[in-house]
Amino acid sequence: MRPVLLVVVLFASGCTTDEGARTVEIGDCAPPAGATELTTTAIDLAHGHCLAPPTGDVVVVDSAAQWAGLFECPTPVPPTLDLSAQRAAVVNVRCAPIEHRFTAETAGELVIGIYQRVSGACLDNIEVVPLPRTAKPVRLARCQESCEGDCPPVP
Repeated sequence: MRPVLLVVVLFASGCTTDEGARTVEIGDCAPPAGATELTTTAIDLAHGHCLAPPTGDVVVVDSAAQWAGLFECPTPVPPTLDLSAQRAAVVNVRCAPIEHRFTAETAGELVIGIYQRVSGACLDNIEVVPLPRTAKPVRLARCQESCEGDCPPVP
């Protein structure tokens, strides 16, 4: 009987220990209340080594000349972006890989939602979000991955 009792005690004690790390999202992770989500496909320019300077915020581009002024090396306007009919939100967060999560419109602004992942290396990318031609200001909403508990080193 004692071996069975010992197994039950070990199993029960395993349920009370810390289960380790868990990943949570913090920040502006959803479109603003009452906003209309816009259907758009972000363009990932991959590494941002040519962006001059990486601002860590959103930069709105209205023309090919503005586009060229953002980069230290020749970077053509992506073929799926028509700057004569659209604007573009260019987002780069230094040393943090990001991805586009949503684009939404309220009565007073356009909101670009990004998701920022945890990275142990200085990885970054440039997200370009096509926008309608409007005079509304553009705001960046950041949602960040965060680890709680006994977090392992980030690769």
